[in-house]
Amino acid sequence: MKKMNLVQKLPIGLSLACMMMMTSCSQEDVQTPEPEAAAPRTEASLRGIGGGILILQPELATTNAVWGNDRYADKWERYTYPGSGNPLMYPSGTSSLKSLWGDDSKPFVKALPEIPGIADMRGILTVTTNSIVADVIPGVSNATSVAKSTIKNLKPGQKYQIKYYVACAVPAQNAQGKIPVFAEKANVRLQYNASGKTQFSGNYGITSLAGKHAEWVAQTIIFTAEDTEVDFIFSSAVKNPGNYSYVHMYVDKNSMKKVN
Repeated sequence: MKKMNLVQKLPIGLSLACMMMMTSCSQEDVQTPEPEAAAPRTEASLRGIGGGILILQPELATTNAVWGNDRYADKWERYTYPGSGNPLMYPSGTSSLKSLWGDDSKPFVKALPEIPGIADMRGILTVTTNSIVADVIPGVSNATSVAKSTIKNLKPGQKYQIKYYVACAVPAQNAQGKIPVFAEKANVRLQYNASGKTQFSGNYGITSLAGKHAEWVAQTIIFTAEDTEVDFIFSSAVKNPGNYSYVHMYVDKNSMKKVN
């Protein structure tokens, strides 16, 4: 009230100048802070709750994906090596539990069941073969398709466990009109890119599918990491030369863990 009374007692021109000066002062007092530049990513910026450093954990990616021939889940792909199978003759991709590539016109003779305890089975990885060699090594067999995923953020010397599921389910005929048979084996091979060394080649990584028609077989492997990255390679085999089959793998999002 005293401020207003003082202004009112001054001449009109002087009162107006005073009010303008007070308004200008009030605007200068309230300044909008300039935006700060984005802080560089440092170790401190990666600290989690409690001040600990956030460390990326290794994982084998799930096979859940959109169905289709030559379509794969994130971090999965067709493994191509010298002399590998022709994609037209030996396709690979993602299928549903009921049909090849999720195509209703290619239903499995016997559909695959859901795996107890797993609620989110949206896609299974599918490879094809007429090879009798399950452990596919470059130059050994080109009568098959192979898929792989790279496991990263490994700690050399640390022991890990991976659990996955394999099965054989076949449609009534393949793309060439031939009648598929049930496969004999599924195989997993771990290969280090840096050294070229493999683990689980030969019989250790092979799962028998003999007599297991449209039946999931759980497989657990334990390995000690020798590098920070390793390729997880999936292939399959039939019993007799000339046979043709489809083999599937399901990997859950929580398939991998450390072993003390």
